[in-house]
Amino acid sequence: GVRPAIGRLIDRSDDKRGHSGVAVLSYSFWQDHYAGAESAIGSTIWLSNSSYPIIGVSAPGFNGLDVGSKFDAFAMRTQVAW
Repeated sequence: GVRPAIGRLIDRSDDKRGHSGVAVLSYSFWQDHYAGAESAIGSTIWLSNSSYPIIGVSAPGFNGLDVGSKFDAFAMRTQVAW
């Protein structure tokens, strides 16, 4: 039932072998670091020495799925086994 403020959230289509990965920003991080600019969608963020295209921003007040924790950015990259 979580909806994005802008863009979209991570879904099953992002969990494919060889997928390059995506990121969703928290609303507060988006405001603080991107001044709430919609142009953040489609730009790239570097996390743990990897780049991720930003696909969305979470709704205001959504702080993640773990009670008592907050996130700035959530990234998902499918691991490929060799």
